[in-house]
Amino acid sequence: MDQEKGCITETVRRRMWGRLVLAWVLGLAFSLPFDADAGSLDLARTAYAEGRFIEAAGIAEGLGTAAGFMLAARSLQVHGHFIAGTDEVDRYLGQAIDLATEAVRADPKNAEAHVQLATAIGRHAEAVGSFEASNRDYGTRIREAAEKALALDPEMAEAHLAMGRWHAGVIDALGSFVAGMLYDASEDAALEHFERALELRPDSKTIMLECATGLLVLDDGSEHARNLLVRGIGMDSRDAAEALRHAEAIERFEALGWTPDP
Repeated sequence: MDQEKGCITETVRRRMWGRLVLAWVLGLAFSLPFDADAGSLDLARTAYAEGRFIEAAGIAEGLGTAAGFMLAARSLQVHGHFIAGTDEVDRYLGQAIDLATEAVRADPKNAEAHVQLATAIGRHAEAVGSFEASNRDYGTRIREAAEKALALDPEMAEAHLAMGRWHAGVIDALGSFVAGMLYDASEDAALEHFERALELRPDSKTIMLECATGLLVLDDGSEHARNLLVRGIGMDSRDAAEALRHAEAIERFEALGWTPDP
């Protein structure tokens, strides 16, 4: 009888211990941090890819992280440049600059954050015109952001693209002589950065089309730009933003009187 009682007691003890272990495991599982930010960032990326740029910006900005601010800035840049009405462009691109600035503050050693800042200012400069851009010292701000990105990541294609677009933009606004005298901007430097961007990302439709646009700023009859446009237009668009760039590239191609190769 005592032996039987002992067996029962041991069984109860094991069950109780098992329940305590299970409770501890479950408690540990529920106490582990759930990365809600990662899920929200994925939602924002999906919205961006599908062309819901305002929604993507709202979700991403709400995260309050460098990654969120960068995606929000990129989303509003695309919306402001390609979609927004004339009376909305200034607001959306201004917000993009603010968000990119927040990304730099949140993670100053992130090269992409500086690229987003350079790109956002560059887009706004295009929208407000060279006179207003000069008053806001946009040329200096773009160069500083692009140079910082390159210092942090010399192998970042987007940083080389931003630097190339800066050289081309300053030359377009001031002429090669004044651009060189005041800002040390040069066509050779622009071409070098464009070529480096293409070397680093030869499979990127965006890089190809943006480099072509930059080359056309320097020479609207550039055969190299024409070839890049043909190649870029022939590539599939990976998301809504690239589809918008695709349509813009076709318009530019046709506006220059070029016809596709047979």
